[in-house]
Amino acid sequence: MAHNMVFLLDTSLSMRKSYNDLTPNKLVAVRDAVDYIVVKLLKKTSIPVRIGMTVFFGKAYPILNPTRDYSLALDALSRLRIMGEGSAPGDGVIVSVKILRRVHGSKDVIMITDGGFNMGIPLDVASIYAKNSSVRLNIVCLGRIRENDLLLVEQAVKNTGGTMHTVETKAELYSVLKNTVEHITGKQYD
Repeated sequence: MAHNMVFLLDTSLSMRKSYNDLTPNKLVAVRDAVDYIVVKLLKKTSIPVRIGMTVFFGKAYPILNPTRDYSLALDALSRLRIMGEGSAPGDGVIVSVKILRRVHGSKDVIMITDGGFNMGIPLDVASIYAKNSSVRLNIVCLGRIRENDLLLVEQAVKNTGGTMHTVETKAELYSVLKNTVEHITGKQYD
């Protein structure tokens, strides 16, 4: 069975700040961690995995349709930057689910965010759309997020049968992403 994953990445203004050892800022640390995982999935395994990417801030945009082409994924990662004000993760979920519509196999969204949700479709509502499209939401929170945001995250992963993790360091981010991908594919990576 093919595995399809869309990395849904927070590119809001708050991601330009550093946090613990997530430096020089959270977005760069996330980019490096996702690059590490993409190398494992697309260059070092024969498992049929396709990777896509979506970004969100006050709006959401797809930046990579699901592919096995490492160079396309690397190019998309290299273009990541802080996009603007606001945080609309629900919109990001909707866009991510739409780019997974035409693929066959398992469908997962791996969202990485620092919270501050204040725009767009509420995350818990978007998760119902994901569930109805057979897409699991796996959410990685960078540090402690506001209680209201945490409730939305918990409901979203509950609705879709996904996972939720909070990370405080680069090592935890790498470990959680690796474990999440291993859980999705059922295969361990070095």
